[in-house]
Formats: sequence, structure tokens, C-alpha cells
Amino acid sequence: MRTLGIIGQGSFGKFTAKHLDGVFKLETYDVGDHDSQFNRVSECDYILLAIPLSAYHEVLPRLAKKVTPDTVIVDVCSVKLKPHELIAEYLPNQDVLSVHPLFGPGTAPRGIEGQKLIVMRDVGSFMLHADAQKLFDNLGLEVFQMDADSHDNMMAQMHSLTYFVTEALADFGVGEWPISLPSYDLLLSLVNLSSTHSAELMATIQQGNPYAAEVRTKLVQSFNKIDQKYSSQPFDGTKTDKAK
Repeated sequence: MRTLGIIGQGSFGKFTAKHLDGVFKLETYDVGDHDSQFNRVSECDYILLAIPLSAYHEVLPRLAKKVTPDTVIVDVCSVKLKPHELIAEYLPNQDVLSVHPLFGPGTAPRGIEGQKLIVMRDVGSFMLHADAQKLFDNLGLEVFQMDADSHDNMMAQMHSLTYFVTEALADFGVGEWPISLPSYDLLLSLVNLSSTHSAELMATIQQGNPYAAEVRTKLVQSFNKIDQKYSSQPFDGTKTDKAK
């Protein structure tokens, strides 16, 4: 049986271990574990980086001293251009499988079958991608392929924008009331979802994506534009709607 080492035992690392136990022989390592455990993980056929982007500078140089040329690095970061750059810098000779699972413990509590996974086609060998596709099919995942630049551009709109709004709503103080509206309940559900993610993940989504800052700026400009629209003229409540 092939071996999989998972570095990082936060919520996603544990989630991954749960669903891949039995598919691979697992070894795990987390901050505070003994160096001998890191060595065992480094000897695995595949090494999955379930760590924040900010930890790559520390972990990748340690791996570079341990891995063999046949070791495959599995990147599951929520952004892609920066992780690819760092892996190429510290581990230039390793085969890389770079994926973004669009699910996690909070969104797939009943299992991962039918969940969506993005595979970066611009890194990794043909044979690695072919073997990985068989695994993804067996797990029942719906797979999409794109390059890292397209991924980060899209995720700036989908990921960074969503969590920027929810973090702003949480900071504003959106909370529950004795009565509610369905539209307001949608806001609350987004804020609650955002609160389940770590500060490290939020930093990765907002600061690790090269397109995120531009998207945030445009959104703030839109807020200001709409605010100005409603603030520029007094509201005349006596006017009637004469449209037919």
C-alpha cells in the first residue's frame, strides 16, 4: 500500500486523514511532534501540505533535506501561484500534484462523494495526473482542471470577495434578532461559516492571492458609489410611482 504523509493536523489535515485512511498507509505530523515523526512523514510516497501558506517557508526547507527524488508533493492550498513559486524554489526536482478541494469539514460533514475538486494542470507529470484521476474517481469527486493563474483569478472573485464581505459583516456586528427575514438569515449563515475558518486561512485567501487586493478595492469603491447614490439627494416620500 502506498504511503501518505500529512503535514498539519488542523481541521483540514484531520479531515483528510479521516477520508484517506485505508486508501493509503498514513503518517501525520503537526507542530510540537518529535523530529522523528517528521522524518517518517518525509519518507512517504506522497506528502500532503495541510498547512497555512505562511508555514511553507519553514516546512519546505526541512522537507528538501529529507525527501527522495520520487517523493510527490501534494499541495492543497486555497491559492496556487504563490505555493507553486515556493515549492519550485525549495523543492525544484519534486513532482507536484496541486489541487484545491472546494469542500472541507464544515461543508462536507457527511462525506466527500460528489464534492468538487480543482486540479492544476500546469504542474505535475502526466503519469501523476493519470494516477490521481483514478483515485479521485474512486472517491467520487467531481474534478475540474485549470491553470494556477486562472484559478487565483477566479478565486479572488469567489473566495476572497465572499470572505471579505462576511468578515466585514461580522466586524459590523451582524447578529440575531427575535424575528428575521430569509434574506437576513442568508447573511447570518455566511457570517457563521466564515467564523469557522482560522485566521491563517483567511490571511492565505486575502494576502496569498495576487488578485485579491484589486477585487477588494473594487468592492469598496462599489459600496462608496452606492452609498453616494442614496446619500446625495434627500428622499421625497411624497412622490408617487407613475410608471405604467
